[in-house]
Amino acid sequence: MSKASKVDLPPFAKLGITNKSGLTLERGIGKFIVQSKPNLRLKKTMSKRTEQSRPKRPTSISIIAIINGLGLLITILFWGMVYFKRLIPSPGSLTNMAERANAATTYGFMIGDIIWSAPLLLLAAIGLWRQRFWGWTAAQMVNILWVYSMTLVWIRDSYSTISPGAMIFLPFTVAAVWATYYLWKHRELFLASNQR
Repeated sequence: MSKASKVDLPPFAKLGITNKSGLTLERGIGKFIVQSKPNLRLKKTMSKRTEQSRPKRPTSISIIAIINGLGLLITILFWGMVYFKRLIPSPGSLTNMAERANAATTYGFMIGDIIWSAPLLLLAAIGLWRQRFWGWTAAQMVNILWVYSMTLVWIRDSYSTISPGAMIFLPFTVAAVWATYYLWKHRELFLASNQR
């Protein structure tokens, strides 16, 4: 099943030639008729062109995307374990005001991480992998959250004992400091993605 359409071609076009895309030129009355034939090579060529038109994702961007994905997974596992295993008692169940305040602070971090950090980590991981501007923006927001929250946690823990969360999430904070600078330096990779 071939489709035929009339096309004006220059007089030097040759008759009976099949090009790479499977088009055959035949002589009609005063015009050439282009016969298209199904060609699998055309589909492969088109997909290669689409892949080639996207700028190659630098390895460092891939690493930052993977770190954000791991951060999401560890955040959900950590807070799930804290909540479901009741590692921190409910603030309402405590009578001592200092213990109640400490438990409330921990639950506040949990709620903030579930409402803000987890969705932003997901958007950052996907968006950076696909080299989209919204992924860059989400990643920069997550980096700010890592640095801010871990600064608060480390100052709080310096007056008591170092918490498990401070140790688990410290590598993500160090990575966030580096990633903030790196992503800012290479922001043009993501600004160009809005034009695609």
